[in-house]
Amino acid sequence: MVLEKGQKWTPGRKYVPACQPPKKSGVARVTFNLYKQNPKDFIGCLNVKATMYEMYSVSYDIRCTGVKALLRSLLRFLSYTAQVTGQFLIYASSYMLRVLCDTEEQPSLRSHTKGRFMCR
Repeated sequence: MVLEKGQKWTPGRKYVPACQPPKKSGVARVTFNLYKQNPKDFIGCLNVKATMYEMYSVSYDIRCTGVKALLRSLLRFLSYTAQVTGQFLIYASSYMLRVLCDTEEQPSLRSHTKGRFMCR
């Protein structure tokens, strides 16, 4: 575009200077996408994507494709929970037995058998 002497150029409505930084609408944006790869899938897949300052992004894909895999994971979790609960109950009962034996008036009645304290 060539301007003659005395003419003045004014920018249009859609003009954006090249040196102007883009406007940031916020600090972070989180998106959730729920989709199925196969119609037989039980729940489907969940994709979580977080973008910070429109520069850094992190995404995580959670797949839950079948009832069989879901039940297997649930049973594995319940088995682990039962194991931890059992160990806790054994240690708690051993501690309670030790405390109750220590509070008796006759310490000579206490015997030590196979690493466990027994009160008679």
